[in-house]
Amino acid sequence: MIDHITAFEHYLKLEEGRSPATIRNYAGDVRQLRAFLESDAYPLPQRGRDWAQVTAADLRLFLATLNPKPHRYHRLLASWRKFWAFLRDVQRLPLVGDPAAEIKRPKLPQRLPKYLESPDIAKLLQAAHDNPGQAWACGTGRSWRSCMARAHG
Repeated sequence: MIDHITAFEHYLKLEEGRSPATIRNYAGDVRQLRAFLESDAYPLPQRGRDWAQVTAADLRLFLATLNPKPHRYHRLLASWRKFWAFLRDVQRLPLVGDPAAEIKRPKLPQRLPKYLESPDIAKLLQAAHDNPGQAWACGTGRSWRSCMARAHG
């Protein structure tokens, strides 16, 4: 049997140029799903099915068991969608569809913008006061000119 998850990791690295963290996370998400599908928590007649036989109901059961937070939920779906696209387009498995595409993503909580605290504002103002001839690059402690020289250098 072909190890589709290892092939998926190689695909993400070599063809898509994904970062090591993304590869680790996506492959880990797929491995976690595979472990669930082969575990005692999964109904016996369906245990160990081939990837082509996995349905959206299987994924929903896993998600209900795991109960991930919204951001993790989103990443699981992204990992699975990428994996099923890989199986279909690269491995050429005869898939009926993408079960992950049938699952809606939950709405993510709204994040408030980050802002500087009073001590940080005081440090910024003091640095500008102590060095009036330089325009400071935000948060780096370097002048804008030296930052630009490094970036284009």
